[in-house]
Amino acid sequence: MVAIIGLGSLTVTTGAQSATLSYPWAKMPCSVKPYAVTGPCPGYAWGKTPASIFRWESKGAGYAYRNCTDYVAWKLSTLSVPQSKYSNLHNGGQWATNAAANKLAADARPVVGSVAVRESTSTDRFGHVAFVEKVSDGKITVSDYNVKKTGEGSTRTGTPKELKFTKFVHFERYMYVGQIVRWKDGTSWLVKNDFKRHWIPNGGVYNCLKAKGARVYNLSAPQLDAIPDAGLAWAKCK
Repeated sequence: MVAIIGLGSLTVTTGAQSATLSYPWAKMPCSVKPYAVTGPCPGYAWGKTPASIFRWESKGAGYAYRNCTDYVAWKLSTLSVPQSKYSNLHNGGQWATNAAANKLAADARPVVGSVAVRESTSTDRFGHVAFVEKVSDGKITVSDYNVKKTGEGSTRTGTPKELKFTKFVHFERYMYVGQIVRWKDGTSWLVKNDFKRHWIPNGGVYNCLKAKGARVYNLSAPQLDAIPDAGLAWAKCK
């Protein structure tokens, strides 16, 4: 089970899920004989057939099962980031370069919820991406897939330099659309389609939103600050 927690961390994985990170396609077999579920897969081509290695297509630019890009795209989707924001960014090492096309910022500053990028080079054509779970004392904890080229999940901690990440793509302000975000003192907001947080004025509105399916995320101050405040445009629920 994945537990959502606040104050500097988004997820914790425990037990048998530590290797899968709850990614639903962790057991997708290699599309090349002998169709193994474990171990390396030629061309990183996990899928039911060689023609179906992409979980979804977006203008011809899908992300392949059990690859770092697909794991991160799935992770962002679980946090209600619109698909348009993480589509068409191509190989992991190109995400920082292509971020501007999706109106995303990319810089050298790690933040919880950002995507760490090991940029492509002449000797590392594909590069790599990982999801930043925690930032503390100059170190980051990331979750990712296929870093060992076996299509498995992992969680790693170190400085960005130790983990070979040079850029971070910022999805934070586009998270939690349709969900409730909450500060530790109980103050809560609804994140609407304008990507802003709208203050929830009372318990009646809060409970109404929860009854309609909104999930609650406890966030740290930096995480809340990444989502613009809508000011006097308060949340409502009928």
